[in-house]
Amino acid sequence: MEFEFKKFFSDFIYELENRGKNKFIDQNIDIIKNAIFNLTNIYSNYPKWIFLSDYIESKKLENPEILAIGDIHADFYSLKKIIKIKLESPEIFLIFLGDYIDRGEFSNEVFILVILLNLIFPSTVFLLPGNHELYHYFQYQNPDFWIQDGKINLLFEPIKGLIESLPLILSFKNVLFIHGGFFDFDKNIIRDIDFVNLLKKEKGMKLKNLIEFYEDKVFDLAWADYADNYRDIIHSKALGRPVKSEEDLKKLKNNFGIDLIIRGHQPSLKGISFNKKVVTLITSFLYSNVGRMNGSLIALLKKKNNNFKNIETLKDNSFRKDIEIVENLIIEDYAINIARLL
Repeated sequence: MEFEFKKFFSDFIYELENRGKNKFIDQNIDIIKNAIFNLTNIYSNYPKWIFLSDYIESKKLENPEILAIGDIHADFYSLKKIIKIKLESPEIFLIFLGDYIDRGEFSNEVFILVILLNLIFPSTVFLLPGNHELYHYFQYQNPDFWIQDGKINLLFEPIKGLIESLPLILSFKNVLFIHGGFFDFDKNIIRDIDFVNLLKKEKGMKLKNLIEFYEDKVFDLAWADYADNYRDIIHSKALGRPVKSEEDLKKLKNNFGIDLIIRGHQPSLKGISFNKKVVTLITSFLYSNVGRMNGSLIALLKKKNNNFKNIETLKDNSFRKDIEIVENLIIEDYAINIARLL
């Protein structure tokens, strides 16, 4: 399975690099549709909240590295750099935080390449949906991907089926990966407890069934912002987004033991906020000059060495020439390197 689509994947990238946007997708609709169905079947074995720590321990993997990728927004050039990192370091785990489509020029190509990359590496690549993938539930302005014409329309139903099966949350140790914001939770409210139990325990649940009873909570995961100042609060509310605060982070720590959120969704907050408790990644050159940090940002989690003293751990990787470290964080025995793609 892991290499069944690898040549097709390489051919697709070659076409884009050397011939630009062309009819490659239209000419290979059936192959792509088959790939989407295969990936959907893989995700049907997962719950909506994946505990990567349990998975890594079951595989007896030592010193795993996890690379988080924020919103790509149809930016083929930033995705190429991520693909290069994965191919050079196939053992690294990739967590995509959603919003693969819209805004840029390569929505079709980026989304399909991400799907193929996941299919080639099904045990070390994970996709979360962003609000742009959840358009049919939580509509936004200018949904470029979903309103286009052409043969790509033949893939809409399979893609929507894949989105239905994707996890909404992934966690590793005390680090949480989401697209938007964590939902309100009260351990004394049965509805809240039931929702968390469904997320953690129910495998293969369809998103539409979850939204039917817990639309407000899924909406937070897809749409919520974090704001630590009045200006950002006003901006987010003007966009119709729920706003999460320092108090929400304290509740997340108390209820779930989470010390750090790694997310996307919010270009204006891009970078590190809330006293290093929230990292917002936008991995698209379209937003290079937006937010609290410049550049197209990624984050690498890696177990720190015993003699670790704020060492830039990314320097140990073969892809170091493709990144520039912005800042280092420490969460228990793990180092988190925030870096920009070059």
